[in-house]
Amino acid sequence: MNKIHVKVGTWGAFDYVIHEGHLTLLTEARKLGDYLYVFVVSDDIIIKNKKRLPIYPAKQRASNLINTGLVDDTVILLSEDYVHNVEEQILSCRLDRYIFGCDQTSLADKYLEKRLCDFGVEIFVSKSPMIIHTTEILRMEGLIK
Repeated sequence: MNKIHVKVGTWGAFDYVIHEGHLTLLTEARKLGDYLYVFVVSDDIIIKNKKRLPIYPAKQRASNLINTGLVDDTVILLSEDYVHNVEEQILSCRLDRYIFGCDQTSLADKYLEKRLCDFGVEIFVSKSPMIIHTTEILRMEGLIK
């Protein structure tokens, strides 16, 4: 008999180092199901949203996530027609559950949450406050202003 997998997803940039805040989110996500997808934003999306170049290219960031041992698969989100592609790519994985980081409250996040709910995906929000953001680490290390 095949085990029915509960598929969980989350998204983010995960640029530079995988820090404690990332690991907390990934650990929470891992506990919600049997298979964890992490949707990694493209380099172009980092440039557009964060107004800086990524420290690592998307493929390296995806590999870093797999190397944590918490993530089963990564999907690099396409940047053309950002909202439509993100929605299409995430919905194509047929997730059962999705967890947002406690700091993921943008209009794009809210739109994604609504669309996931429309498709019957159970929504969670990380209970752990973000201890540190990658942007803060990059500033402390003098890599960005």
